[in-house]
Amino acid sequence: ILSFGISNKEIISLSIWPLKYHLQIPIYLLIYISIIIGILITIIFYFSKIEMNKSENIICALDFND
Repeated sequence: ILSFGISNKEIISLSIWPLKYHLQIPIYLLIYISIIIGILITIIFYFSKIEMNKSENIICALDFND
């Protein structure tokens, strides 16, 4: 990861379509931020799936006891 950051120091310009702002950042920073956001989204979906499964198991257990 360190060698990737060292070898990709070129500056790129990012703009978001409806806005007129331009952001100039190094390529490695864009890649690192994208990876971190992807990991965070994956963690959120993973834990929401676990919680959904727990609640379904509780509902099934309550229905079974009746």
